[in-house]
Amino acid sequence: GTGLVTGLPLGSNGDPIYGYDLDTVADTTVNVMAVNAFNRIAQVAGVLGDTGQAAVQSTRGVGLTAAINGRLVRSDGVYVDGLRAGGTLSPHASQQVNASALAYGVVPPARMKTVGSYLAGLGISVSPDHGLELLRALHAAGLDNDFVHLLTDTQIPGWAHIVAVGGTFTWETWTPSDLIGDSMSHGWGSGALVAMQEVLLGVMPVTPAAGGAPVLDIRPPPAGLNVSGTVPTPAGTATVDWRRAGSTIDLALVLPPNASAQLHLPASGPGNLTEGGKPLARAAGVTVLGTAGGQVALSVAAGTYRFTSTPRR
Repeated sequence: GTGLVTGLPLGSNGDPIYGYDLDTVADTTVNVMAVNAFNRIAQVAGVLGDTGQAAVQSTRGVGLTAAINGRLVRSDGVYVDGLRAGGTLSPHASQQVNASALAYGVVPPARMKTVGSYLAGLGISVSPDHGLELLRALHAAGLDNDFVHLLTDTQIPGWAHIVAVGGTFTWETWTPSDLIGDSMSHGWGSGALVAMQEVLLGVMPVTPAAGGAPVLDIRPPPAGLNVSGTVPTPAGTATVDWRRAGSTIDLALVLPPNASAQLHLPASGPGNLTEGGKPLARAAGVTVLGTAGGQVALSVAAGTYRFTSTPRR
């Protein structure tokens, strides 16, 4: 009668859980994951052309999101770990729960800042398997400086500390123990690399048209960062290199054959952009899609480019 998933509490394999309340009948993380599952299944159904099933699963996701926001949030807008047997809220509000709620789109826009600030104040209080959710959550809340801090602070248990002590891949837990066989090279460590591509490089995959070639959505990384990197696609490797000088942004971009990109650059209009030193009107493979919110959207075909954006003149 709660509208929530019940009877599926989380467990622990002995690794740190940072005070997570396991004594609940309706676990918030389980419910948030169920929302994500409904939404993903709806996406799959849409790709397969099953609009009826897509609508059913989407409706389930919306309904469960409403139940979470109605039953599993304390008075200050932060998510608790679940409902106790008597229907009372858990007294604990973990970073894991709040990161998951932000990462999977459960948090209403009006409360994203509140939940994000709560997350940022906890440092890294999740195990590495939830690291991607934590980083995505900080970005969703507009806290990219905190995102960078958690990736680069060597003084706290986290990714930078692992690198500082000679590690080459993320461990199974921030403080591994050989006695219980913790892995020093665990598969879920790759989550940080995904977040770095999404946020620091500003590259996200876009669902292409049926049978179409890979499409990337590319946007500038957080202010002040100069960063370069590569992103694998089914068509080959894309290379992205951002450089800033004041308000001017330079982007060196290589898109592999049969791939394309939707590029969003800060500018008041196409006249504030050049490619290879030329106006966009003379740039082969580049189409202006429109201008909105201080950004110019471009469609870019496969090839090698050098864009320069001067938002203010």
